[in-house]
Amino acid sequence: MRFRTTLAACIRRVGAALAFSLASAMAVQAQPIVMKIGTATVNDAQHEWMKMYKERVEKASNGKIKVDIYPASQLGSIPRMIEGLQLGTVEGFVSPTDFFVGVDPRFAVYGIPAMFNDRAQAITALQDSGVRQALMSLGESRSIKGLSAFVLGTPAYLARKPIRVLQDFKGQKLRINASEVERASVQALGAAATPMPLSEVIPALQTGVIDGTRSVPAVYVTLKYNDLAKAMTVTEDSYLVSYVAVSAAWLSALSPDLQRIVVDSARAMEPEIQTWAAAYEDKMVAQWKTDGGEIIRLSAADQAELMKRMGGVGEKVVKERVALKPLYDQLLGAAKRK
Repeated sequence: MRFRTTLAACIRRVGAALAFSLASAMAVQAQPIVMKIGTATVNDAQHEWMKMYKERVEKASNGKIKVDIYPASQLGSIPRMIEGLQLGTVEGFVSPTDFFVGVDPRFAVYGIPAMFNDRAQAITALQDSGVRQALMSLGESRSIKGLSAFVLGTPAYLARKPIRVLQDFKGQKLRINASEVERASVQALGAAATPMPLSEVIPALQTGVIDGTRSVPAVYVTLKYNDLAKAMTVTEDSYLVSYVAVSAAWLSALSPDLQRIVVDSARAMEPEIQTWAAAYEDKMVAQWKTDGGEIIRLSAADQAELMKRMGGVGEKVVKERVALKPLYDQLLGAAKRK
């Protein structure tokens, strides 16, 4: 009798342990895969892209992937977020292509000025199959996988001393993204280029480290640059392309069905975010004026001269960096087919 009692007790304990192990395994299995996506900006098209993407991926995966979004450099500065992609500590990142030049210098091609007549032509060129394939694969050797790209907007110049004529660029220290193309662009205007992450720009303006900056209107409005300067000079000399990338190691660890959801959701969103970004840029220009800011456009003569100078930037850069020329020619060809 005692043996049977002891055996029954053992069976109960083993059964309880098995049940606990099974419950624990099911609980672990039920935990969603967390995908952290960051960007340096807030309340703009990049932030909106993350919100749209979160909704699509979580719905398509039935909650198997949980997307956490971090605008306004909450995951660190731009260089730190790119490092996070490579290390696998950050799953996704949205930023202009210029900031990826440390990963591959060819990312700079997509910011070359005077390649497109308007936003529609820039969008069409980005959607060209060859252009798209090349852009999405640029970071693969450095553990970064491209998911999507869209036209964020056309940069404008903001300076403590307003830029009203072309000559006003001369001698100004202007913050730029980290690419040779932007450096060559502002130098063509007679200004000095200072590469700097977005999170450092406001303090640099406040202390006089820089005189001004080059960015899209949404940045000036949402980050309250009107506390520092009241005039924005719009030149429409180029189009800033936002690049959406994920950690290649993280993506490859997902099951094939979840990989498809991560990739396909980003591609499917492109028409929607392009429309949203264009409308939002118009809204931000209007908001700048509502907030007491001034929009400056150069005279016809100055604008023509500016575009002439910008038109030489691409050839100058690819002559110095021959590795950029194939992509430059490819993008120009796609633009001309529009």
